[in-house]
Amino acid sequence: MPAFKMGFQKLQGTVCVTGAGGFLGSWVVHLLLSKNYLVRGTVRDPLDEKYAHLNQLPNASSNLKLVKADLLDYPSLFSAIQGCSGVFHVASPLPSSPVDLIEPAVTGTLNVLKACLEAKVERVVVVSSGAALMMNPSWPDTRAMDESCWSDVEHCRAIEVWLLLLSYDVAEALVLVYEKPEAQGRYICTSHSVHVKDIVDILKDEYPSYNYPKK
Repeated sequence: MPAFKMGFQKLQGTVCVTGAGGFLGSWVVHLLLSKNYLVRGTVRDPLDEKYAHLNQLPNASSNLKLVKADLLDYPSLFSAIQGCSGVFHVASPLPSSPVDLIEPAVTGTLNVLKACLEAKVERVVVVSSGAALMMNPSWPDTRAMDESCWSDVEHCRAIEVWLLLLSYDVAEALVLVYEKPEAQGRYICTSHSVHVKDIVDILKDEYPSYNYPKK
């Protein structure tokens, strides 16, 4: 009888992804499942049809579990994180007004970090936006922004429009820093800047019938 070599992948451990149903969260879940991690994805309602795409991902039937959790509800968050060796904090609360964005986002992140500490999680990857460093009017124009730059909080409170550009490359970067033992501290994930006007011009070419801002 011929011998057959079994192609099973070794399980990589259990990790939690907050905001698993979002655009970036979905890609992170997809990548982790492809690497044979056991994934707990936090969502507002695991039975909601808008999360059905997650259950259709490769390996999802055996390696993915969607759990109900809210960043501002610590017990539900701790329950989702407990027992995990790693956490990807991707989610952020979405208030009705951009002015109210900062406080719940900070509180949610602190809740995640507290739960990770209490649950003795080995590694945590916290996702932020370029807005965390770019909105600093006192930063010299001649100096490149790096990991030492932080946006001015009061300046951010006066901003009316928030733009978050996400891509598959970002998801790969998050998994990379998780899997690299030497990775620590703060990293800026960017290749180049894209101005809003450039985005509008691209959209105009693809969807010319829509109305676009003049400035």
